[in-house]
Amino acid sequence: MSVLKVVFRMLDKAGTSFIEPRREDGHGSHHDNPSHGHVTNWPDALSPLHVTGVVATTDSTDFEYQRITQTVVLAGDTTLAIPAAGKSIRLWWVYAINDPVASSSTKITIKLGSEVAYLAWAISKRGKVTGPVDGPLVINLSNAGNVAVTIFYEEV
Repeated sequence: MSVLKVVFRMLDKAGTSFIEPRREDGHGSHHDNPSHGHVTNWPDALSPLHVTGVVATTDSTDFEYQRITQTVVLAGDTTLAIPAAGKSIRLWWVYAINDPVASSSTKITIKLGSEVAYLAWAISKRGKVTGPVDGPLVINLSNAGNVAVTIFYEEV
């Protein structure tokens, strides 16, 4: 029989430390694992993003992310970013949704180069997706809409 261990943790207000729950029997806290103030280095896939400016953001592992915030209205392809020569775009977080009171639906396609990264009516996704070398970041609308887009990415 398999045993699944579930651990519940909370972040402190600064988002830099885990607060370990302390049980009545005293478990959950000791000198190697204190209940408060223990700074944890986040793995890449779980790092919270802390916005520090309009152009770039930094998470707790000091990676720099570019940020795009744009409203896309035209049907077809709209290029959002072009990487430097010899570089690829790596998406970290994508949010794109058509105006919820729009009279018609708009299918949203996020592409890295010619590769489709996301295809949906609305997208809110955090995950690492890397495109091809020299591949631009493109959004495609199936028809004209009013799509709010926010994307965090880096060039690698």
